[in-house]
Amino acid sequence: MCPSGPSTSLIETATRLLQGPEARFVVVAPDVGNNAGWFEDLAALYAVPADVLAVPRFCREVALPAFLDTFRTVTCATFSSTVLFPTVDAVMRYYDACAPYCRPDRRAEALAHFRTRVERDGEYRIAKRSLGLVGRA
Repeated sequence: MCPSGPSTSLIETATRLLQGPEARFVVVAPDVGNNAGWFEDLAALYAVPADVLAVPRFCREVALPAFLDTFRTVTCATFSSTVLFPTVDAVMRYYDACAPYCRPDRRAEALAHFRTRVERDGEYRIAKRSLGLVGRA
């Protein structure tokens, strides 16, 4: 059973708009395991909202079933990379960019936490994982 909701409706609507034998609908979204270490570090400082933690499951639990129910052919690919932050300032720029779930009111505590990590390891790394879906009508 395909989950219902706005995402499924979007995929079904896109399918109706696709024309021609080469038409494709592509989604690339965070996959399971994306930002796992980052979220663990943040959880040591404060509770990360459940909806933020759920984002990496969207592509497998919502988009993929909708694609399988909607498209004649579905191709999947996983992508992995590591983002390297050589300084605590670089980590904190990422932290600031991840508002609202990276809390500005806890920035000083986060700065101390990530400074310790960068000093200990010489850098900070975040594992990124994505799932790409290509649907063919």
